[in-house]
Amino acid sequence: MRSRAQATGRSRPPSTDRRVGIRARVFDYVEHAMSAGTDAKAASYLEREVNGQVLSG
Repeated sequence: MRSRAQATGRSRPPSTDRRVGIRARVFDYVEHAMSAGTDAKAASYLEREVNGQVLSG
């Protein structure tokens, strides 16, 4: 089963959300355009650690 979550904000790693019991750190973020123009689509990749497990994608 996959879960989805969305968050925004600024924080210095490590960031912790005690309300839901998540401890997360972001190691790397990369984004690049897949086409040109003001309506271009983009792909982004995130490497992070969530509750001790390193994830990327």
